[in-house]
Amino acid sequence: MPPKKKAGGGKKGQGKDEEDKETVEDRNKVLGGDVQILQMDIVYEQERSDKARIVENTLRERLKYLDRELEKEHEDKKTRVESMKSSYNNMQERMRGDIDKLISEVKSLDKGKSEREQMIERLKKETEEELAAKDEEIRELKNNMEKMSSEFAVMLKETLEKMQERIELANTQWENEHEQ
Repeated sequence: MPPKKKAGGGKKGQGKDEEDKETVEDRNKVLGGDVQILQMDIVYEQERSDKARIVENTLRERLKYLDRELEKEHEDKKTRVESMKSSYNNMQERMRGDIDKLISEVKSLDKGKSEREQMIERLKKETEEELAAKDEEIRELKNNMEKMSSEFAVMLKETLEKMQERIELANTQWENEHEQ
């Protein structure tokens, strides 16, 4: 700002002029110092502004980096979750298959067990019937043996009696022949 002009402006006195000159010079020196201070303030503020811009740019870059990392983490998480879901579904399918296979195997084994139990019962029954038949056959054979034994004893007794009669007859004849 330029210095203000004094009202009445002409030459009134030279003393005043010198005083005014000194005052203007003093004022110019003060204003010059103020200008330097303001220029230093401007430089300081400019430096602060530059540093703030640098910090802001650094923070923006850091924010962009973090956003990229966050997005990358989201993608990684999504991939892991999808992989885990896929693994879980595959495992579940395998388990279902294994369970179905085992259920089928159990049914088959139960059927086989049932068939074997029926076979065992049938074989027991057949064995009991065969044993009963053999026991009956043995009883019949024993009865036949006893009957035959009785018949043989009777026949043997009859034969012995006949032989005894013949021996007696032969004895009597021999005695009769030798007595004469």
